[in-house]
Amino acid sequence: MGRTPTRRGPSSHHDSEISGLPLDRSDAAFGLRNQELVRLLQSVPAIIWTTDENLRITSVWGSSLPDLNPMPHELTGTTLYDYFGTSGFTATLLHALKGKSVNYDADYKGRLFSIRVEPLRNDESRIIGTVGVAVDTPDRRESDQRIRYLATHDALTDLSSYGTFLEAFDNELQRSDRTGRQFAVVLLDLDHLKEINDHYGHLAGSRALCRLATILKRTCRTVDTAARYGGDEFAALLVEADEAIASCVAHRIKTKLAEDGGNPSLTVSVGMALYPRDGYSTENLLAAADRALYRNKLRKSLHTKIDAASVSDRDSRAGGQGPERRRSERLSLDVTVVVRGESIEKQSFQEETFTISASAHGALVLLAKKLALGQRLFLKNPKTQDEIEGRIARLGPPHGGLAQVGIEFLRAAPEFWPVNCLPESWMSLRQ
Repeated sequence: MGRTPTRRGPSSHHDSEISGLPLDRSDAAFGLRNQELVRLLQSVPAIIWTTDENLRITSVWGSSLPDLNPMPHELTGTTLYDYFGTSGFTATLLHALKGKSVNYDADYKGRLFSIRVEPLRNDESRIIGTVGVAVDTPDRRESDQRIRYLATHDALTDLSSYGTFLEAFDNELQRSDRTGRQFAVVLLDLDHLKEINDHYGHLAGSRALCRLATILKRTCRTVDTAARYGGDEFAALLVEADEAIASCVAHRIKTKLAEDGGNPSLTVSVGMALYPRDGYSTENLLAAADRALYRNKLRKSLHTKIDAASVSDRDSRAGGQGPERRRSERLSLDVTVVVRGESIEKQSFQEETFTISASAHGALVLLAKKLALGQRLFLKNPKTQDEIEGRIARLGPPHGGLAQVGIEFLRAAPEFWPVNCLPESWMSLRQ
């Protein structure tokens, strides 16, 4: 105890020694004064250290030290480079050797420390090293983790956020560009959310969104990304999925939602797009999925809200007014068809859509391509592979990227439609 230790590790068993700091032994109060200082430094809920100009540790203290490995006495004499390398934290500390204050957050062995470092000066105010304090901040770590989680997830549904979804989308595009493997994007829109809010209240509307979100999370795989895309829209990025897989996922979501037993009962409209069939960029694929979603939502709306009489009255103008045309009754008929032809830009296209109504002489369909009156098109029934030629007799204004197109067949073709009981006006037209 008669010596003054300098630049050596602290001893937790000798209260009269402070590693690296020569203690005052010049008066009778030596023992009491330095023992109090030792206890104070050892009790500080932090890590306190000093270094020389080469960032070699000359002393280290604090009650947070016993949890670290190596132990305090093993730290003295080593350099900060030994623990943190030559970049990041240690590179920042060089500013302290130039007389500047340094504030830094460091992650060491799974613990987050808030650090403040100042230049260490001698009696002549010359910088001889650094002195630093590191405070363990577990609450802040949890807070930071929570902030990061909220930045990447939707607060209501706990699904990935829109930004996270786009980031995953871009990553999958890059990966698929390299591997050549396809993937699918599925957009989902909760039907009648406004009516639910108006009738049951906004809390019920929020619960409805969460019900769909829960089913979406349970249906998607861990490698997929399920996200809240907008107010009542959701999205799923299905990795290495073809059309069959995407259709199966969409069907499963619809079925589970219909059977979840919640009140009110919920339905969802779905649109999907496949890479590379429907595009090679995020914008093109999302636009294709959005068009399909709108088409299916409109399809559902049309066939639940429009009665056959109003359809017949409106659509009777789609393909002419001749005697034979008037004898061909129009039906509110929902049939999937494939339309091919040329757009007004002279580009060949083939588009799958559905009929709003149909007769033996034509059909009213929804199409995304820009077309012109009188233009020739071909309609194919994908189930029977039957194909018939027609011309555009009516063009409705586009809405949501789609327009109602009235197609008049070049010949009467009642057999084209899968109708079990043909109207009497059709029977005489059968070949």
